[in-house]
Amino acid sequence: MEKRRRSPSRRRVRLHGPLNARSASAARRDFVVLTPQLPVAGDLWLGYADGVRELVQLLRRDHALDEARIYLTGFSYGGNGVFDLALARRSSNNQAKQ
Repeated sequence: MEKRRRSPSRRRVRLHGPLNARSASAARRDFVVLTPQLPVAGDLWLGYADGVRELVQLLRRDHALDEARIYLTGFSYGGNGVFDLALARRSSNNQAKQ
């Protein structure tokens, strides 16, 4: 079996995100953290908006998450991805209203 290398993005999330050992214990205990990774580097999140949305829906279903308390954030390309995903959602909502 091929050994998987940890990506720099995962390392940054672990060092600076809510699961960091210095984070409040509630953050480590009471949060669900989803960290999707692009298959290749680049600002490509718009092409993966549906997949991320599906992952969030699965988490909502399996963990009874409160929709009013779901937050999206990202580092580097992931930060751009936040905007891409928000725009994709807005676009799909506008198309549904027409």
